[in-house]
Amino acid sequence: DHPRDKATFRLAAKVPDGWSVIANGREEPSTQDAGWTTFHWVEGTPLATYLATVGIDKWTFERSTYNGIPLVSAYAPGAEDKKSLEARLPEILDFLSSKFGPYPQDAAGGIYLNENIGFSLETQTRPTYARWTDLETVVHENAHQWFGDEVSVNSWADICLNECFASYSQWLWTEAKNHQNLDQRYRDAINRTRTQDKFWNRKLYDMGAGNEFTAVYDKGILALHALRRQIGEDAFARVLKEWPVAHKQGNASWQQFEDFVQKIAGQDLKAFFEAWFHQAKIPEDQYLYPGSLRG
Repeated sequence: DHPRDKATFRLAAKVPDGWSVIANGREEPSTQDAGWTTFHWVEGTPLATYLATVGIDKWTFERSTYNGIPLVSAYAPGAEDKKSLEARLPEILDFLSSKFGPYPQDAAGGIYLNENIGFSLETQTRPTYARWTDLETVVHENAHQWFGDEVSVNSWADICLNECFASYSQWLWTEAKNHQNLDQRYRDAINRTRTQDKFWNRKLYDMGAGNEFTAVYDKGILALHALRRQIGEDAFARVLKEWPVAHKQGNASWQQFEDFVQKIAGQDLKAFFEAWFHQAKIPEDQYLYPGSLRG
C-alpha cells in the first residue's frame, strides 16, 4: 500500500438486488443469481492503491462516451441534482487536455455522494465527490488524472506534484473561461498574505509527516504562477504537457521535476526553487515578482 507499488485492478462485488456497485475503470457485464447481482469492474491502467475505490449504494447511473472511452457516473440517492455539474465533464476534460495533453486514462466519470465528508478524492478514472462539490472541484479532481494518477508521487514529500498542479488548474480554468487576470489575482494574494507568517512558513517540498495537505492548496498555486512567469509561457506550456508523458503510468520525485523544468527552461532555477519550495518563509522579491509580475 504505497504509491510506488502501482498495479492494475479487477473488482467483483456481489450485492442484493436493488443495490449497485461503482468502481474504477471499465464496467464489464454483471451477473445475477437468486436475488443477488455481481458487478465487475476492471482498471487496466496501473494505479496507486489509494486511488482505488468501491462504492456500494442504490446508485443512479449515467453512461455515455468521451472520445471513444466509457464515461460512467454514479449518483447516490439525493445527489441526482449534481447531474448538471457532471454534464460539463467533457468540456472540462477537453480543456485540461488542451493544457496537459491527451486524457491519459481509459475511462472517465464521477461518483457523487450525498454526504458532506471533508474532502473529494481523485480516485482514478472516476473521482469521488462530497456533497459540497462545485465546478472548480471537478476541474481539480480531474486534473489529478494527469498529476497524481498518471504520474504518481515517489514519496509523500513530493505531494506538490499532485496538489499544486491540480490547484493551479482551477486558476487556469478561470483564466480561460472567465477571462480572469491571473497576474492581478496573484498580486492581490501576495498583498493579502505578505505579513502572514503562518501562510509562508510552510514548505512545499519535504514538509514533514502530517503537513502534506496544507500549503499545496494555496501557497502552491502562487508558486506555480511565479514559476510560469519565471520561465515564460512557452516553457511552462511544455512542462505541463511533457511531464505526464515523461513519467507515463509511473512515479516521480520533486527533484526530478526541478531537473526537468530547468532543462526545458534553459535556466538555473536552483535559487528560485529554494525560495519557493524548500524554504519556510516568503520568497525574496526577485522570486516573488518574476517576469510580468514585476512593477
